[in-house]
Amino acid sequence: MNRIVGSIASLAEHVITVVTNADLYRPEACPHCHRAGPGWREVAGTGTVYTYTVVRHPTHVALADAIPYVIAIVELTEGPRVVTGITGCDVGDVRAAMPVRVTFLEVAADVTLPYFEPAP
Repeated sequence: MNRIVGSIASLAEHVITVVTNADLYRPEACPHCHRAGPGWREVAGTGTVYTYTVVRHPTHVALADAIPYVIAIVELTEGPRVVTGITGCDVGDVRAAMPVRVTFLEVAADVTLPYFEPAP
């Protein structure tokens, strides 16, 4: 069984989820909650930019038209950090500690990815 299916399925429904037990590959029970394996929980989809970089040279021909774009690590309000893209603003406007919220972009048929945009 693919252990990330819950997260991928939730993206199609425009819901962002995180693993409740961080170590996916330990077969024994969690010492804190005593669950036998990982679970998923919905999070608010808000956070702050922890760090970022502006990509100015395409790493793949499919990304050539997107240059420049921002790749960031966003620290969610609940604590986990995610690697994502920043959209909805000029690349020069992105800053560390900038408040952001999730937005969902359909990048291909049946493929939805979470990006983040500046929070109002």
